[in-house]
Amino acid sequence: MATVQADSPASNSVQCVATLYKDAYHLIARDEVGIQSFADLPGHRMAIPPATSGQSTSFWFLVESEQNT
Repeated sequence: MATVQADSPASNSVQCVATLYKDAYHLIARDEVGIQSFADLPGHRMAIPPATSGQSTSFWFLVESEQNT
């Protein structure tokens, strides 16, 4: 048995996959800042997961996905 992050590649020997919890990101901003969507973030200071964490990898994957839509 092993646990891996959702965005990790799996080998062909994997026999079962189950979701233990969903990664969730909350985008919280003060009303007066004027951020209404992900596209409004550039130029603003943000708190993001530590660069060495798996959450950071997932976060930047989300950023890239949003930029390509």
